[in-house]
Amino acid sequence: MGALKDALKQEKEKLIDEGLIYTYDAKKTVNLLNRYDFTKKYMLELDITGEDYSPTIVITFRYINLYEISKEHTSKKILDFMENTNKIMNNLGWYMAGFREQYAPRQISKGFNKNKIYKYFSSPDLNTTDLIDNYIDFIMIFESKYDKEIEVPKYLYHAAPFTVRKKIEQYGLIPKAKTKKSYHPDRIYFALKEDDAIMIASLFMQIDSKYCDIYKITTDKVKTIRLFKDPNYPHRGVYTMNNIPSSAIEISSSVKPTPYTMAYYVSENMNQILKRNVGKNFWPETHRDWSTIEQVLIDADFTEDQIEEFWEIFEEINN
Repeated sequence: MGALKDALKQEKEKLIDEGLIYTYDAKKTVNLLNRYDFTKKYMLELDITGEDYSPTIVITFRYINLYEISKEHTSKKILDFMENTNKIMNNLGWYMAGFREQYAPRQISKGFNKNKIYKYFSSPDLNTTDLIDNYIDFIMIFESKYDKEIEVPKYLYHAAPFTVRKKIEQYGLIPKAKTKKSYHPDRIYFALKEDDAIMIASLFMQIDSKYCDIYKITTDKVKTIRLFKDPNYPHRGVYTMNNIPSSAIEISSSVKPTPYTMAYYVSENMNQILKRNVGKNFWPETHRDWSTIEQVLIDADFTEDQIEEFWEIFEEINN
């Protein structure tokens, strides 16, 4: 690790400087990480990718110990590797946005959550030899802490579930990392155009069926605001780490769930929806009460035509 620390000191003057905040260039970061022999210390096979000025670095690793190993040993070894890597990346201006198995749809941890990661690798359901025999890869996704700052436009747009309307009216918008698909430092995300905010609301409703409000922010009513490009939507989205007072916010429009967004929401959350009636974690086809799903559609104020369209899309998704 000493060689890596020396390399970091030598490269310090070559940091990307954005005012008082710094982030190493992605390719430079990858080159620095590759100087350290992770394989020897942690018995891991690594692949680290990140191009010039990329906002994302992906570290893929696989356990390669060919001898019989205990689950406790595996958990501690991997956790130690991830913790040290996370510290290095943090010092270079990168944060861990997520951690998952390579082809798994859901994340093991949003950000570096030590307890969740240890719990996953210590689970009695996890066969440690499978990590080697089946060549299971794990992915750590890092994003730059500080992106390119942009000029503040006159208006910004923000999508949020209608359930937080009263809080926004009372307190305004406050940066936070919760409710995101991946972990981010405390931020508020905006779209530059209302149409893009509506598109984002539609994506939200595939995860949560609630109506969304589209808020319009008049930026000259905000005392202090700095905006940075959203690395996931570089031409359409921005974020800030400043509070937005309620006096600068108004509801521009509201977006209702559509048969399309609802079909994806129900498909992803079918067990939780049906659990209200059955109370089990697994439902054989004969035990499923489809009237529960019908009630979800009625609660969303769907018309008969929309309900019929929902079932067509739902069947197409699940066939």
